[in-house]
Amino acid sequence: VYGDYTYRVLDYAFKPQTASKPKKAILLLLGTFLGLIFGLFYALTRAYFAKKITVPSDVEELTKLPYLGSIPYVKDKQLYNDLFVVKDPNSIASEMLWSLRDRIDSYKPGGKGEVIAITSMVKGEGKTTLAANLAIALGMGDKKTIILSLDLRLPEIHSKFELENKVGLSDVLFG
Repeated sequence: VYGDYTYRVLDYAFKPQTASKPKKAILLLLGTFLGLIFGLFYALTRAYFAKKITVPSDVEELTKLPYLGSIPYVKDKQLYNDLFVVKDPNSIASEMLWSLRDRIDSYKPGGKGEVIAITSMVKGEGKTTLAANLAIALGMGDKKTIILSLDLRLPEIHSKFELENKVGLSDVLFG
């Protein structure tokens, strides 16, 4: 009896014959196995719930819109921010725009009032350059083309065509 507590010894302590040490091979195999299982589970779960466009078929799957083509990055610094369809009609980017124009034509042959929106949340991705070049490519075909810049803060579509920007969209909207 020790104070208010009653206790009894179940087993007396003894000194082991050999020192206790971890089994490195088993721990290494177990760690590798669990790491692979958890890593694979994490990667598959992340891929399953990902809502990013990584391949062209994702465009159709996530947006229910048709994928009509892609335009490669223009490496030539002189043409990067310019009307490359006119200035270098044999470039890869120009060829991709001609292909895109043909796919737009074949997607809705004879359709009227089609609207093509080019948008992104990131500044400097080439939305204006793409829109201007696509408008030229469509206009060189049999399509009547109107291009509108809806960028109220930094409009620059007029500079692509070397026009003045006296009246903008906000002027038209507010009389």
